[in-house]
Parts: sequence; C-alpha cells; structure tokens
Amino acid sequence: MNQISARSRRVSDQASGENRTLQPDFRVEYSTAVGWQIAIVSQRASEWARENARSPVFNNNGGFIQTDLAGVNLLVHGSRQDGLSTEYIGPQRILRF
Repeated sequence: MNQISARSRRVSDQASGENRTLQPDFRVEYSTAVGWQIAIVSQRASEWARENARSPVFNNNGGFIQTDLAGVNLLVHGSRQDGLSTEYIGPQRILRF
C-alpha cells in the first residue's frame, strides 16, 4: 500500500464515527513519491469522475485519479460547481472545499 492510500485510510477510519454528510466526495493528497492523487470516496464522486475526468490531465484508474496541480484545480472547481465536496489533506491541516 502506498503512503497516500495508507494515510487516506487512516483519515477515513478517524472519520467513520462522524455524520456521513461530513464525508467528502473526493480526497486530495500530495506526496513526493506519487505526486497528486485524488481518492474517489463517494458513489456520487465515482459517477462524476466517469463523466468528467476524461481530460488528458487525469489518469483515472478507478478508485484514484493521479494528476498534476492543474488537474487538481480543475477537478475541485468542476466538482464543486456540481455540488460535490473535496477534502485536501495537507502537511499542516485538512481543508474542505
């Protein structure tokens, strides 16, 4: 399991007791080993990604999308316009969009 997947799993485990409405649709992380990786967390996000993450900036391989920073911005902007939420797990804090 790569570093990002393990970290996403820990965040999911920590949040499992929370209200489901607080769960993001996408979870974004960066590591020097993998680069920018976007976890597809919800069913809505999975459907949205199938329809919208076809751009050459996305490497959509099912549960995760690997991309560059421009791809992250494109996904956050587009998915937010369609009512989906994104969580960014940074080195210092977690941000929700």
